[in-house]
Amino acid sequence: MNSVPPLPEDRLRNVEIDVASIKARLDAELPHLAAKSDVERMGRLLIMWTVGTGLVGTSIISGIAFAAIRFASN
Repeated sequence: MNSVPPLPEDRLRNVEIDVASIKARLDAELPHLAAKSDVERMGRLLIMWTVGTGLVGTSIISGIAFAAIRFASN
């Protein structure tokens, strides 16, 4: 069976349809992507939460250790 290759016009039309489809998907997704300022803000928040959680965790462990030492010495 000999298959006839598509005409250049048909190939171009298919490429244009594909490009239009890609543009539509990008237009739909673009508003939901994070901006640079959003990423920077989230990085700062992550650092603040990490440091805060570390300080609270250290305080709790120190308090428990202090109470255990005090209880054991009596």
